Formats: sequence, structure tokens, C-alpha cells
Amino acid sequence: MQIRFNDIIFGKNDIRGRVKEDLTPELYTLIGKAYAAFIKEKGEAENIWVSVGMDARGHSPEMTAALIKGLNESGINVYD
Repeated sequence: MQIRFNDIIFGKNDIRGRVKEDLTPELYTLIGKAYAAFIKEKGEAENIWVSVGMDARGHSPEMTAALIKGLNESGINVYD
């Protein structure tokens, strides 16, 4: 999957941007896959668990589901 995104969305401590413009479910799925590759490279490649949370904004459930999808597709277990 190839996707274009504005790299300014990545800050030191967070991801910020306009929902549906800068921040899309497809981008969050790719972020999940990228994070999975990163943590697999840093440690054990099997039975990895991560915690995912969200805030109360209306778009959070959709973006969280997309992030979890990317993690799960990459073999990462998720505490939600």
C-alpha cells in the first residue's frame, strides 16, 4: 500500500493534523504496521503485546481500530 501524507504530522511526542485530510484510517493502519516492525526489530518477534488507548474525540474509535488493524495484521497482540 502506498499512501501520501504530510510529514509535519509527526511531532516529538504525538501525531497531529486535520482528521480526514492529514489523518486517515489508512495512515493509522500503516503506522500500526510500522510500529510493529520497529518493536519486532528491537526485541522478541513472538508473543508481543502492546496497549492502545484513545481519548474522547469523535474520530478516536475509527483511528484506534485502524491502528489495531495494522498491529494485528503484523502479528502484534493488543490490549484495548
